[in-house]
Amino acid sequence: MRREPLTDPACPATRPAGARAAAGAQPPRIGYLPWTGVTNPYTERFIEILGAFGPVAALPTPRELLRHPWRLRRRFDVALVNWIEHELVRRRDGAFSVAGLARVLVRVLLLRCVARRVVYVRHNNFPHGTRAADRERAQRTLDRLERLFDAVLIHAGHAPAPHRRYVPHPLYHLASAAPDAAESRLLAALPARFYAVFGRIARYKGIDRLLAHFPPERELVVLGAVEEPAYLATLQGMAGPNVHILAGQVSDALAQAVLRRSCGLVLSHAERDMIVSGSLFYALSLGTRVFAIDSPALAWLRTRIGAAELQLAPDVAALCGLIARGRDAPGGAPACPAHIADEFGDTRIAGVLREVLFP
Repeated sequence: MRREPLTDPACPATRPAGARAAAGAQPPRIGYLPWTGVTNPYTERFIEILGAFGPVAALPTPRELLRHPWRLRRRFDVALVNWIEHELVRRRDGAFSVAGLARVLVRVLLLRCVARRVVYVRHNNFPHGTRAADRERAQRTLDRLERLFDAVLIHAGHAPAPHRRYVPHPLYHLASAAPDAAESRLLAALPARFYAVFGRIARYKGIDRLLAHFPPERELVVLGAVEEPAYLATLQGMAGPNVHILAGQVSDALAQAVLRRSCGLVLSHAERDMIVSGSLFYALSLGTRVFAIDSPALAWLRTRIGAAELQLAPDVAALCGLIARGRDAPGGAPACPAHIADEFGDTRIAGVLREVLFP
């Protein structure tokens, strides 16, 4: 679904002003990885912000680089790469992969041939699904790989390093359409007051632990696409009458309507792999408060977001206790609070990118 810019005057995801090259100057050539047809909301937003500086194009694949290296040399002024950490572990069992590490090294070296400056956006400490025995190894390896890049961008400022730079996570756009008739009927069937889990229904998010501790006197809606059918079956078997699981592809209109009506978004992911969750910023874009498991990154972000909008607890049981003791009422603001719009708006992000990408 096509997204329109935020129209709430209290929460403008403002277009970066003055980011274009000066008249007569050649705009920088920007390459981006991954290029997914711009269907990932995060990718879409970041490419939109980068587009204020100059044209953004897909980075060539390793096969293209090896096949036609002379055609691609110094094609880009800057290359941004995301999520390369997932190459470091095998998908089938989460074990560390030496072959995957080799692929990452080759790709980064090839990118250095086609871009004058290569920047890594680090989203995770180590890949989702890494087996416990290999987590420290994967994180140490990724820490060392950072040295291959000209700079590293990270969406939290809790772990400073000379080569790292904090850049705010972008806010998301409001849906341009209202829920359709079927979605409206689904919304009407939901309880009057409920908390929400939104995003991919995936094992690493620990939704099963949340269901095991969620207070029976509160209502919970789990909304999102299914990554693993067996895990969905597990959740359905655990769900009591106060848990409503809406599994499947979700439109922006439905997701935003559910989150706006909710008493808050619940993030039950408690592992150390993720730095910040995109769902957190999706909720903040709508003025919806968030309940999450404490982490160094989230504790740092709360100093920017505010304790009312981001409520933290040390573990899942304590988080559910916080929900049980809290005021069971819709906790969202009418719009994204102005201080969040300012902290995570496009203008602020563009200012950091200008300094890092075009020094």
